[in-house]
Amino acid sequence: MEPFNSLSQSCSSGSASSSTSTISAHSSFTFSSSKQTKHSLAHSTASASSTSGIPISSPPIPDHAPSIPTSISSHFPPSTIITRSKNNIHKPNPKFFSALKTLNLTITEPTSISQALTGHQWNNRAFIFQFTLSYYQEYGKSSDVLKFDENFPVPQVKEDQVLVKVVAASLNPIDYKRMLGLVKNMDSPSCKNGILCFFHFIFFIQIVPGFDVAGVVVKVGSKVEKFKIGDKVFGDINEKAEDGLKQFGTLAEYTVATDRVLALKPENLSFVEAASLPLAIETAYEGFERAEFSAGKTVLILGGAAGVGTLAIQLAKHVFGASKVAARASTKKLDLLRSLGADLAIDYTKENFEELPEKFDAVGEGDRVGKAVKEGEKAVAIIWPVTPPTTMFILTSTATILEKLKPYLESGKVKPVLDPKTPFPFSKTVEAFSHLETSRATGKICTDMAAAFSVPTIPSVNKAWIYEECRKSADVLKFEANFPVPQVKEDQVLIKVVAASLNPIDSKSMLGFFQKH
Repeated sequence: MEPFNSLSQSCSSGSASSSTSTISAHSSFTFSSSKQTKHSLAHSTASASSTSGIPISSPPIPDHAPSIPTSISSHFPPSTIITRSKNNIHKPNPKFFSALKTLNLTITEPTSISQALTGHQWNNRAFIFQFTLSYYQEYGKSSDVLKFDENFPVPQVKEDQVLVKVVAASLNPIDYKRMLGLVKNMDSPSCKNGILCFFHFIFFIQIVPGFDVAGVVVKVGSKVEKFKIGDKVFGDINEKAEDGLKQFGTLAEYTVATDRVLALKPENLSFVEAASLPLAIETAYEGFERAEFSAGKTVLILGGAAGVGTLAIQLAKHVFGASKVAARASTKKLDLLRSLGADLAIDYTKENFEELPEKFDAVGEGDRVGKAVKEGEKAVAIIWPVTPPTTMFILTSTATILEKLKPYLESGKVKPVLDPKTPFPFSKTVEAFSHLETSRATGKICTDMAAAFSVPTIPSVNKAWIYEECRKSADVLKFEANFPVPQVKEDQVLIKVVAASLNPIDSKSMLGFFQKH
């Protein structure tokens, strides 16, 4: 999860001796894929009229599980992956190559690095960034390194995993911090597979960022009993940070995750709302548990209007039974804090929380938390620990917290808080990161896949049902995957067909009722 550094501080009257626990960040990466390959009558049609009758094509996602693409080459031209400029590519560590020579190894570069690493056979659309895992590795701002790839592999599904068609995803600070190289220690592969390690060291590795997802299950592994195809799920897909951050995250059309990290989406939440929750709400919940927070205690939440803070206020009040919740934010966000359940809203532009006469049983999110905590109580902060000694631990993402909180989400006692600019279309992911990096967002920032592809790309060929002679439909109707896309005249529009209906005139036409003799 987010480099959640759970500062468990024991504060004594003279000095602040602290035992700090740190939940380290973990990252996940997703895969996107092409549009649905199931089409009714034709992919595209140029027309100035409409028909009515019996609908024959399935509704779009998320009501039905989408088909898994085997290729999107017929829909989109291959795109060249944009790598860094020459100035940003650094020489590998010479000592590493010396070590390779002593092993007498010959390394051959595969045609497709991502395919060599994963064995994926499908294509996927995803946002990726690239880096080399050498001693001279280079990272950068999201606006410089994040690229869109229309031909990224769809991840393979292991026996305990499910493949999810991503409908919405949310951004977290760990995503851009990873791009900046602030969690390099967790970017190293586990090296359980030696060849994989060599690839990581020698070649550019393409990373799909993203932790949080909400979407539809389209494929299940052989040992998965928890979900079935068509289930609407949400979760933080990165399970164990100590094994290294995942290469494939959620900022793609398709992603894969173990069934342990996903839960069924509450029906009252939209996909965007559900995607905003997992990492932040699990972080806040775990923070309260690490602080041993219980009913009747008081809490001060310093980042009250942020992604974790907005949920921490609600959890403190409605789940953990806090007797008093104080939260801090800027002037214009104080009303939001009160609406979420804060008994005391502190304007940080006018008040210094360290000088408050009242001390609290727990304080969340901040680097000077010790000064506001009661003697002997604990503080929880989403920062790297600043006061030694520290005890570090890695938070493992599971769906247990999401399932435990489901009644609160369904009742509305705990609700998602979305930034006013959310959701961003998937195509505007770079802009979404730019907004997140300002640290001025309110609540969570999400991307919406549905909005991203609402205007489809015009393919070079069309898929259609056709007939070439007049007889019964069962005898003459056939599927053509390379039918020409109709030309659009000056008074026409080109339509991407989502649904079509059948009429008696269609079958009569195939029988030759209207043939000219």
